[in-house]
Amino acid sequence: MGNQPMTIGLKVNTKGPHPAGSIVYGKVYLSVSKKPQTARSIQLRVIGKEVLVVHHTTERDHHNHNNNRNQHHGSERHTEDHYEHSTHDILQMDYPIRVFPDGKIPIGQYEFPFALQLPEKLPSTMSCRKGQSTCEVKFEIIAEVHQQLNSMFHTNPNAKEELVVEASTDISPLHDTSLALPAETIPVTGCCCSKKGSMSLETKFDKTTVQAHSTTLRQGNRDAVPMDAFSVDFRCQNRSTVSVEKVQAQLLETIEWTSNGYQEQLKTILAKIEMDATQFPELEKLRKLDRRRLERRQYFGVGSSDMLTLQHQPWHTLGPIRVPRHAKDSYQGRAITIRHVLSVELITKGCCKSNPDASTLVQIYRRLADAKNMNHPEYEEQSFSAPSAPMEEEHSLAPSAPSEMYDSTMTSYSFTTTATPAAASFASSDLFVEAQALPPDWNAQTADVVTIPMAEAIILGPSVISPSAPTL
Repeated sequence: MGNQPMTIGLKVNTKGPHPAGSIVYGKVYLSVSKKPQTARSIQLRVIGKEVLVVHHTTERDHHNHNNNRNQHHGSERHTEDHYEHSTHDILQMDYPIRVFPDGKIPIGQYEFPFALQLPEKLPSTMSCRKGQSTCEVKFEIIAEVHQQLNSMFHTNPNAKEELVVEASTDISPLHDTSLALPAETIPVTGCCCSKKGSMSLETKFDKTTVQAHSTTLRQGNRDAVPMDAFSVDFRCQNRSTVSVEKVQAQLLETIEWTSNGYQEQLKTILAKIEMDATQFPELEKLRKLDRRRLERRQYFGVGSSDMLTLQHQPWHTLGPIRVPRHAKDSYQGRAITIRHVLSVELITKGCCKSNPDASTLVQIYRRLADAKNMNHPEYEEQSFSAPSAPMEEEHSLAPSAPSEMYDSTMTSYSFTTTATPAAASFASSDLFVEAQALPPDWNAQTADVVTIPMAEAIILGPSVISPSAPTL
């Protein structure tokens, strides 16, 4: 593992995205050559954070001071680029998987298996770019040999690996999340705000929460299960002299992120369905004479109720409005917001016309109810035997920061972990440490599997101030 006196490596055995609430299995590899190394412990950390960059520009006039009398003084306008960087912690875990009481690591090769259960309330890994502005939610697992505090003059040996996480929800697909919006009459105006009459629209959304398929499913399994989708029922009435071109339903995704007071926004239409207005006789425009008669009837209070206007109109269905696989999960973070809006709109012909519409916020989650409870197949198939002790004596592991020491403003979550054997031996013939394969003469001593308790997980909400970096 190189010519360094001490080298550390990290390998996560679980492949693919990790559902929130699932168990992550892996190993920390340590090689000590030449002489024993000074160290206090080996720490395993999991960090989740929002990383943001907002690009903005300013313009300034640059004056040319020319000494030549034959030329006039002038100015040029220059555009300057500015980048606002910020990072917000959303998850912090720090746990010692090995403590060295005598402060020394003997010469040798060591493996430290671990089983780490992720908290259930984690957002999905995501990234987004608009121009030179970016935002992302990322998770990292870090193994570090703690020798002394990190500083600009010293960095402890460490290895990192990125974790791709997928959020889940406890909402059952059988739970009724339908929404009915009451009938509404919207005035229709034309150019110069001239009155053209009114249109009435009533809508019913079959659901406001969709559990889309997880990206962890294989392509064959994805095709076998139909994609969850929305559908909208509506009825309408055109009581104006404006022609309706089409009826449109669309699912809009809006991502907003803020850094140092500067905001960026990206809007994406995930799905759209359009139907020609000629299919709906009730959307035919009125003649001017008919509109005047209708206005006179409304003036005297005859048939002015929105419900009475639509009670004899038929219901129509728009759908299915399918959620594409590239859609982001709905998310309300510390500096990132992802929201989804499902809307129905009557698109009128011409310019400067008002378009009656009805919309609602919807939630998109991953369908991971079964995936988050699964155990890693590779782990279940291992043969278990007493490990060879890499150290002179075993010591009980204590959390580096007990939960009672955390600030009361933080919200800690405790999770029940799946039972794991006291000792486990992992096959390492095909494992890799970062980008390098293990050396041919690798013959490591394997320690007991360390199950990391969820009392060590700190989830930071949008209103919680990020604590300082933990000291070891």
